[in-house]
Amino acid sequence: MGIDEKKIRLEKAINYLIGVQILSRQSAQSDLAEKMKSSNTNISRAINGNIRYLTDKFLKRFNQTFENIFNDSWLLTGEGDMINENTQTVEGVNNTTLGITGDGNNITHNDIVGMLNLASGYQGIIKNNQSHLDKSQEHIDKLLAENKDYKEKLFRILDKYLAKE
Repeated sequence: MGIDEKKIRLEKAINYLIGVQILSRQSAQSDLAEKMKSSNTNISRAINGNIRYLTDKFLKRFNQTFENIFNDSWLLTGEGDMINENTQTVEGVNNTTLGITGDGNNITHNDIVGMLNLASGYQGIIKNNQSHLDKSQEHIDKLLAENKDYKEKLFRILDKYLAKE
């Protein structure tokens, strides 16, 4: 398994913990460091996919910190479901089937929480991307204004040059 896949799974697990309000969105990394009794630096290195820090041992310790809420197999290899079938969630609702059915398939509480967490994660990504787009647009606008100034200066110089001839 590549480090990139592990990094993505760790991000999904952290987003899940944010979604069920075990970690705070604003301070998830420091919350995680505190709960794992680790330094912010080590947690940051693991989250960023540093191969020396994002190890199987780290992922197992991460899962143990949260009472093995995640399926070890999924966390380590990507196989299976993200959430352990017997895990209880924040309000104590276990993985029982809710009264929601589609085409004959039941949707579990964990499925819904996972979808909400995923949506929340995507909202964060969209917000971040919008911020980058806004900054890029400001930079483009500034460059266009500078370009206009240079263009006007160039035409004035050209006009003076042609007037001398």
